[in-house]
Amino acid sequence: MSSLVIDLNADLAEGAGWDGPLLQVVTSVNLCCGAHAGSVAETDRVLRLAVAEKQVRPLGIGAHPGLPDRQGMGRTILEYSLENMSDWMNYQVEVLVGLAEKAGTRLVHLKPHGTLYHMACSVGEVAAAVVRVAQRFDLAVLGLPASALHMACQGRVPFWAEGFAERGYTPEGGLIPRGQLGDLLTDPDAVSAQVGRLAGDGVATICVHGDSPGALALAIAARRSLALAGYRLQPVST
Repeated sequence: MSSLVIDLNADLAEGAGWDGPLLQVVTSVNLCCGAHAGSVAETDRVLRLAVAEKQVRPLGIGAHPGLPDRQGMGRTILEYSLENMSDWMNYQVEVLVGLAEKAGTRLVHLKPHGTLYHMACSVGEVAAAVVRVAQRFDLAVLGLPASALHMACQGRVPFWAEGFAERGYTPEGGLIPRGQLGDLLTDPDAVSAQVGRLAGDGVATICVHGDSPGALALAIAARRSLALAGYRLQPVST
């Protein structure tokens, strides 16, 4: 990608209530597959909204599979075998691929959710499992730059380095764990500043979580910041 082209993505179909408005702001969407939140019916509804939006402008549509931890919204550290994680990913993405075909579109990327995302970015075996699912369905992968997931994708599937607009970062460049001080940015000005730094670091896509407090205002601030800095927003897949 050109240094002045960037993608803005959001995690949707998780029941947070911002799906429709966020679809108007971002250039890619990651659709919950019904395991960690939402439902297949909700995913299908948001998918069809995305397909309608895609008729008028470029929009990337991808899968956002998570672990079956509905109480903790896929963010609780629980014990799962590698086989179970692989089975859950395959099942969820397969369901969404089928829904996409019925809606007359195709998926272009895969972004693990929550604990699955962090495990894939730090544990080589989990990263390899994610890559196998992406290869099966011919999808690119989103993840943290210079992570285990980034390395696992090399020579196998396209990888999009991702930054987070409203998540706090540690001095070492990792994400502050959920529930700890500074884990979420809620001030649009702080989000704007962080987005500018991330874009300058060369990430291909920046995420706004659809369930973050004030997600719509934060996404608008992120988009405005990127536009003012001279970036053209478009899906990485285009």
